[in-house]
Amino acid sequence: MTTKPESRAISVDELASSKLADTARALPVLAAVTTSTAVLTWQERGSINATHWLPVAVLVALLLLVVLAAGAARRPHRLSLAGLAATVALGGLAMVSLEWSPLPTLARDEGLLTLAYATALALPLLVLRGGRDGALALAAVAAAPAALALVTAAELARSSDPESLYRFERLSFPVSYANAIAAVFLIGVWPALSLAASRAVPVPARALALAAGTASAAGWLLTQSKGGALGLCVSAAVVLVVVPGRLRLLVPTALVGGLSAAGFLRLTGPYRLSDDATAIADAGRALLVLTAIGFVLGLVYATADRRIRTNRKLERAAGLAVGLLALAGVAAALAAVGRPDQAAAAAWDEFKSGYTRQNTASTHLLSLGSNRYDMWRVTLAEFEEEPVVGVGARGFGALYLREGRTEETPARAHSVLLEVLVEQGVVGLLLLLVGVGTPLALVVGHARQRALPAVAALGGCCGWLAHASVDWIWTFPAAGVPFFCLLGIGAASPGRPPLSRAASAGGALAAALALALFVPALLAGRLTERALTTPVTAERDLRWARTLDPVSVEPLVAEGRVAEEGKALAALAKAARKEPRSVRVRYLYGLRLLDAGRAAAATRELEAARLLSPNDLLIEATLRRARAIG
Repeated sequence: MTTKPESRAISVDELASSKLADTARALPVLAAVTTSTAVLTWQERGSINATHWLPVAVLVALLLLVVLAAGAARRPHRLSLAGLAATVALGGLAMVSLEWSPLPTLARDEGLLTLAYATALALPLLVLRGGRDGALALAAVAAAPAALALVTAAELARSSDPESLYRFERLSFPVSYANAIAAVFLIGVWPALSLAASRAVPVPARALALAAGTASAAGWLLTQSKGGALGLCVSAAVVLVVVPGRLRLLVPTALVGGLSAAGFLRLTGPYRLSDDATAIADAGRALLVLTAIGFVLGLVYATADRRIRTNRKLERAAGLAVGLLALAGVAAALAAVGRPDQAAAAAWDEFKSGYTRQNTASTHLLSLGSNRYDMWRVTLAEFEEEPVVGVGARGFGALYLREGRTEETPARAHSVLLEVLVEQGVVGLLLLLVGVGTPLALVVGHARQRALPAVAALGGCCGWLAHASVDWIWTFPAAGVPFFCLLGIGAASPGRPPLSRAASAGGALAAALALALFVPALLAGRLTERALTTPVTAERDLRWARTLDPVSVEPLVAEGRVAEEGKALAALAKAARKEPRSVRVRYLYGLRLLDAGRAAAATRELEAARLLSPNDLLIEATLRRARAIG
């Protein structure tokens, strides 16, 4: 992003230059990552099942291996290397923690996920050469969520059963968790705004960028994610404070914000009308119309903007005006809520009261009710017991089933900081802070120099991190992979020398080791899924799955479902020995024992399951049935 008079559009002649020849090699690499992530998000509905997202991890690791083996990598900044090493170490800690985690299979999956994020961070750090290829990489990041929002809107508008795409009056498609799909949409907003604001980008591309930003912002409104709203507020504040050329961003930001505000009532209509099919279809059509208007306004703005020149005084005046408007907004909000202390007390009481369906707010964005208070209470209480390395990766889910006071069964603590703190302790939290913080420090430095990729990464990454502090979006690769790609794009330092042969060989070996972890787990998962649908080859498939992935209990659980009684009970017994603190495994084993007529043994397993999850009504009912038979 720049305001210098000499800024100009990229010409056709420059496409033949050596710098843009590098871009021609770099862009397909990052476009492949963002596109494949979006496609898998659609096909697999944003699944957090490792079998479903591991193809993206394999692709990223393969691309990384090719880049390093071909000697095409650049030497990253030492701060980037520190962040990369810390992220890899965090993944390693998660995998090691399977030794004490209550759910070793999921602990291993958490390690694989974190390593996948490390490869997504490494790829742009090693591939990008300078500002121009960084700008085109931003286009890939902005285009994927916008395209996903448009396809989703089209599905809402034409679906014969649009109600199935909503849950609790909020969009739950293509990802079933509204806050996760919100994070997917929002990661593209700041890259789109930054491209729309830059005079160095051709006019048609700027118009497309403004349309993409509109689609992504409107998609967020379909989800009505409060965590997403927090992320937008934090990111806007950070960008306006840190970036010297903030005036350049004001117009496209105002246009996208104005279009979103204009469509607010239609985009949030399903919340007020209780998932009415007509309202849902209307919301989808509204997003499509707003995006088209955004493109037209983008053309007008970009064309006019090429004739306007700014200076430092005007930028300072604009910054002052924005500050005054922000203060006026705060004053208006205080006037609307009355006494701040009473409003804060009421909000705190609502937050502590837990989730309630009896909500009269006109939008979910104005409701504070949730069960996060109880989740965070359990998290902090357990951290006091295991402060150094935590209870083990993905251990919170099992912990909350035992200690929670609500009927909810959360897999994570709805805050990446608290999740890592309780599951991997202070050691894990420090690794997370270094892993994300050091590349982000580079992003801030580059943004202060008005580097376009860094400005976009600053807004997008700060917003994502704020959102992740109150939602469990870290666990969704559909949201996490684009975040780490964007972080790497912003932290990539132009003009870095090529990586040495020795360093390239070492990096290629690391990428090959990542593949050696990803591929067997992927193949085992696919074989396990096929065994459940293809009885003829089930025994052979499950034998191979156990060989390829000796950590996971999933092949044993699958065998417990498809094998004959004797083998099924033996497989489930082995699974229960491998994961004795898994409620699911103990319950399934008890249920299969009950079906086999072994009521006494079933009672013992079901009692063990009930101790692990005292509030589970299904376990209680099955246990009563077992006792009645016994």
